[in-house]
Amino acid sequence: MLLTPTIQNLKNFDIANCGPIEGKYFPNYYYTLGFLVFIWILILTFQRYKKAEKEFKKQILLLSLGISLFLLNFFSVGFLASWLYAQGIISDFRIEQYAFFGMPIFLGFLAYLIVKYKAFNIKLLGTQALVFTLIILIFSELSFFLLK
Repeated sequence: MLLTPTIQNLKNFDIANCGPIEGKYFPNYYYTLGFLVFIWILILTFQRYKKAEKEFKKQILLLSLGISLFLLNFFSVGFLASWLYAQGIISDFRIEQYAFFGMPIFLGFLAYLIVKYKAFNIKLLGTQALVFTLIILIFSELSFFLLK
């Protein structure tokens, strides 16, 4: 993590194409870290699945499947884009936009968990989010008043 903002990882920024010029170590670092996080999620899934009660096992599998499919899609498309760019096959990273197609899949799994199993106690979270948003809005209005 300490080497991320160095010239070894990101050499420069191409203003014309609005994108970074990656060093030779950055793709290896980024995708290795992503792979390790993916493996860590799988290990945690298996550990929690073994310890869970029968009613929570299906929820654990659905959530981890949604996360895994999203991360697998996200990192594989990113890796493919970096590899194609390094080979000179593509000249920009527009192909990385396809990595976000995994997000609706994850949100679908999450919505199913919330509706079917009432996961995450959404009523409480919704109330907390509303109160937090109101606090931010009130303080932002106060800051506008004080800055005048």
